[in-house]
Amino acid sequence: MEKTLKRYKELNGVQKLDEAQKQELVTVTNTLAKQYPGLQAHMDKEGRLRIENIGYVEDQIGVERNMITASVESAKAQITNLKETTKAQKAAVEAQIKNYPALARVMASISGKALDIGMTEGKGSLARVGGMVGGIVSAGVQAQANAAVATALLNQI
Repeated sequence: MEKTLKRYKELNGVQKLDEAQKQELVTVTNTLAKQYPGLQAHMDKEGRLRIENIGYVEDQIGVERNMITASVESAKAQITNLKETTKAQKAAVEAQIKNYPALARVMASISGKALDIGMTEGKGSLARVGGMVGGIVSAGVQAQANAAVATALLNQI
């Protein structure tokens, strides 16, 4: 619309318009009138189409330009925020990946103790039950200690 307004001003500033220029002035004025319904245009004594409230069009174009500028600035800010968020998320994921081996060692030690609960082969059932109970108790204590270590490691992540 800015180009259309500029062309209107150029044509309007010409002292004598030929028929092609008059037709272009009508086309430009109609284009502006369609875009800005409050536009007031009329024919003068010389048969030229004149816009009485051209300032209205200029104001509307200025408002539109300001809205577009604000939208662009908002989009830029949103992109910047997304970049920062992505950067922080990447750092968090990298820290988690870095801590996975330690977490895996802790979990392996917990699961290893839980599976090795004092099953004694070749002895009577009373010895096996006693070994199981003793193994379960010691595995439980060890599992609590390992869980505390795992919790501490997870809190660091």
